[in-house]
Amino acid sequence: MKIKICGINRPVDVQYINQSQPDYVGFIVNFPKSHRSVDYNQLRALAGRIDAPIKKVGVFVDESAEQIAQILNEEILDIAQLHGKQEEDFIKHLRSLTNKEIWKAFAVESEDDLLQAEASSADLVLLDNKGGGTGQAFDHSLIKKFPRPYLLAGGMDEETIPLVLDRFSPMGIDTSSGTETNKKKDPKKIENIIRMVRNV
Repeated sequence: MKIKICGINRPVDVQYINQSQPDYVGFIVNFPKSHRSVDYNQLRALAGRIDAPIKKVGVFVDESAEQIAQILNEEILDIAQLHGKQEEDFIKHLRSLTNKEIWKAFAVESEDDLLQAEASSADLVLLDNKGGGTGQAFDHSLIKKFPRPYLLAGGMDEETIPLVLDRFSPMGIDTSSGTETNKKKDPKKIENIIRMVRNV
């Protein structure tokens, strides 16, 4: 079971991540609507201090394929995670610009959303609530028979993770607000959630 801690934006967060060693760490890139957003200079500074075994994921909301590819090809990030309105043509175009892994997040509100996720050409899909990063869960009963590997996001915290993992078998858990206290990363919550996921 993999674990991704998303939304780090401070040097002290890097310290928490290197201490706890999740599988993936996520950066919200150039999206000022989020209090977790980092600009490109911050991204370079923070990502460069993450321990090598931890895969660095850039979360991009409707950023251009060229800009995403440039960051990936600078070896700043290992993976691009797409949020927003990117269609299959966008993924194919981005894939022509970089050989890095591409993930796509899907806001799950109906079975139609899951059909789109199932058919996606992305290397991995992430099933989330609408908006992402809000701490709100979606109706998990929709994913009972989802046939491909996925990361589960949306309201993943110390209370919900055990309940979800008792019913479903995602490839991993993606959490952001679940590792925060007062909108700041909390090292105890990070450690507790990583331990919880890896003990499954």
